[in-house]
Amino acid sequence: MDERPWAAALADFGFTVLDAAQLLSPAAEVDTAALAAAEHRQVKHWNPKTLGAMLFNSWD
Repeated sequence: MDERPWAAALADFGFTVLDAAQLLSPAAEVDTAALAAAEHRQVKHWNPKTLGAMLFNSWD
């Protein structure tokens, strides 16, 4: 979904609401430097195709 009016309220608490274009961006283009080693292993094993699939995974 595109950004909703309530997204600004979440920003006041330090959250960022991602839009559909961001969530559908290829996982290969995502900077994963901040991930822990275990998270890198999970991404490599499950091979999500998009940022959204990486964030909202079903393997946990």
